[in-house]
Amino acid sequence: MDKETALDELQFIRKLMSESRATVVSNGKDYIYWGILVSLGLFFMYFNFLLGFGINALYLWIVLIGSGWSYTFYEHYSKGRKRSVSTFAGKLLGAIWMSAGIAMSMFGFIATTAGALGGIYVSPAISTVLGMAYFISSYIHDEKWMIWIAILWWVGATIMFYYPGLYTMLMMGLMMIFLQVVPGILLYKKYKKEKAQ
Repeated sequence: MDKETALDELQFIRKLMSESRATVVSNGKDYIYWGILVSLGLFFMYFNFLLGFGINALYLWIVLIGSGWSYTFYEHYSKGRKRSVSTFAGKLLGAIWMSAGIAMSMFGFIATTAGALGGIYVSPAISTVLGMAYFISSYIHDEKWMIWIAILWWVGATIMFYYPGLYTMLMMGLMMIFLQVVPGILLYKKYKKEKAQ
């Protein structure tokens, strides 16, 4: 591939992105739903260990994450039926978050049950993936503040990797609220504003 062809392809991709970005603005509901779901699970597990309720973490997370994936597939299937035009940027955003979700689910279930990743390190591993997803998504959404969200996810991951402990569940739960639910609310407000216009 020569330099001119590569530049033409990059310009074509930029054109597709800029033309489709206006119709792709996420309504933020996925961010909010997953953020609330996971933070509730983390807070519950924190108090489960702290107070010795003895509830099996694996079963709890199977129910919570299973309901999250069910919601995601239903939401996107119903949207797909209503949406007449599927944009390149929309497909790219969906692919990023779908692959991030699969990676996080693999860390949480497969890596832990296989003994490859200790349960205490699931939160920082997931934080690392979320940082990546937010960083890439910031360019698709054209939202610079999302880069700072990504950086905060990575900072949190670094702290949890170096200083693991029971508190990491509490810390991760708070991060889910402030770095997942709050961005979802901001995206939802922007979506409503642009829809009204």
